[in-house]
Amino acid sequence: MPDPGVIVLSKHGYCTLAHIEAILPRQPLTSETTVNRARAKAAVQDYFDDINGRLYVLGYDVPVPSTNSTGINRVSHLNMLGAAAEVEMNWHSSVNAENSQLASQLFEQYDEMWDLIEGGRMTMGITQR
Repeated sequence: MPDPGVIVLSKHGYCTLAHIEAILPRQPLTSETTVNRARAKAAVQDYFDDINGRLYVLGYDVPVPSTNSTGINRVSHLNMLGAAAEVEMNWHSSVNAENSQLASQLFEQYDEMWDLIEGGRMTMGITQR
């Protein structure tokens, strides 16, 4: 049976589950965990779609090819922040009703990075249409 957490870069997401686990080391992602590999992959894909939609509106070609090292580094970081925040929030809400401070911090970093991009203060290294 194929691993439900396999992510093909620039097709399903700009980061892998290993990136998410690096930010959230206390939460290994397995098929048995509360936030399992399939749910984490869905979070990566959700943020992949969000990133591509927002970049497209800004006039960029999407998806960013994995061969574009500058562009892929930027979108990989965005994808990792958003997806890790969602995984952390989902894991934390399954433990208790309070929101996770870490999830809030990750969401804030995601939004701050978008502010820089949309304000033209961060170059993406991506071809514009």
